[in-house]
Amino acid sequence: MNHYEVIHLLESQHTSIRDDVVAATMNNPFWRERFGEEVYQKIIFDTEHNLATLMKAIRYQSPMILSDYILWLRKTLVDLRCSTGMVRETFFYIWNAVAHNLPADAHTMIYQYIQLATQKLNYSKELTTQLGVAHEKLAEALTRQTYDAHWHWQMAYGPDGRAQLRHDTWLCIDYLIDAVGMMDEHIMSRHMRWMRERAVQRGLTTVHVQHLLWFMSTVIESQLPAHTIGEAQRILQASSFALMYEEPAYQALLEAQNALVGNVVHRLGTSAGSARPDQLAMEVGWYVAYLGETLAHPDTNRLSIYSQWLKQHLSMPAATLNAHYSALLEALAQHLPTDTARQAAKLVQAAQRVAQ
Repeated sequence: MNHYEVIHLLESQHTSIRDDVVAATMNNPFWRERFGEEVYQKIIFDTEHNLATLMKAIRYQSPMILSDYILWLRKTLVDLRCSTGMVRETFFYIWNAVAHNLPADAHTMIYQYIQLATQKLNYSKELTTQLGVAHEKLAEALTRQTYDAHWHWQMAYGPDGRAQLRHDTWLCIDYLIDAVGMMDEHIMSRHMRWMRERAVQRGLTTVHVQHLLWFMSTVIESQLPAHTIGEAQRILQASSFALMYEEPAYQALLEAQNALVGNVVHRLGTSAGSARPDQLAMEVGWYVAYLGETLAHPDTNRLSIYSQWLKQHLSMPAATLNAHYSALLEALAQHLPTDTARQAAKLVQAAQRVAQ
């Protein structure tokens, strides 16, 4: 089949191909979460443009037309806070729609054009190549260290949410690849701030997302050659630092967190039936994390929500939780500036009432 016949088939099945691509794209919740419901019309427009460029490349028998376009598209989407993986996904959907709507003898030519173009998306750095090869393994390892290992992530994503979290970890790796490939750490830090917003909406905290970044660093260190990973670790560390809020009350709590945890553990350490010091320190650390999230965004008491989680998932007795919060109140008064301590105390007292 010559290129004129392929173009004729693409034109005759244009609407069906476009509709299939748009439907597949909208099945990925990323687009609505990132851009809202109005993204649907933008996806239609972009799909029309992508198909028109593919047809133009075939019509003029010029793979460079599509290759240059796909690099421009990647730059445009990265500026809009998307990632290279989104571009690959788009052309994967185009190929699937072509394979579904066109006869088999038209497939080879179209596939070759798409394959040549998407290969141009590969960065030339050794680290990006290694991250790309290990992409799926890294995402799975991160999911095991979060969803599989800690009930917080299970509560946040729900009993059927593992696949969604795995997709989220896959995206984190994808943004890291772009940050390394484009030598721009802000690509990663922007995405992690957006992920933090979504995590907080699910009931998690900034600390959970910082833990995820630390897990990424350790997983990469365990699976990639040591001499190549320095840039990735630097970007991950910068992204973690960029998640810290600037609100004075949050900063005051952050500075005092070690003293607060140690104080509360000491106060509770002699109580009958109290947990081991390391377990207790971890739990108090989460109280402080949720309190900090609420100090940064006082519109919702995240600590009260966490109290409900503790009762629901761990069946923590009200008396135990009340004792923890009472010790925390005393520690806040001792280690925080007066105004911040007063603000934090109101939030802890509200969480105490939820715990009853």
